[in-house]
Amino acid sequence: MAAPQEEPTWQPISMLAMLTAHVEVGVTMVREQRATLEKGRATPYVLDDAIVARGKREERGPGALRRP
Repeated sequence: MAAPQEEPTWQPISMLAMLTAHVEVGVTMVREQRATLEKGRATPYVLDDAIVARGKREERGPGALRRP
């Protein structure tokens, strides 16, 4: 059975700039993390199996934005 949907929390349009900045920071963080992982990819044995598995898991699902 599906859980009941929550009512959205509406924000005034004046919050748009703040929300946009928040999203931009998130995108920057993801790009930096990806660059870090790409450096590790080029160096053998830097990334262990657990790190690689976690990266693959996060890449596929909505948990990509979830914090550990």
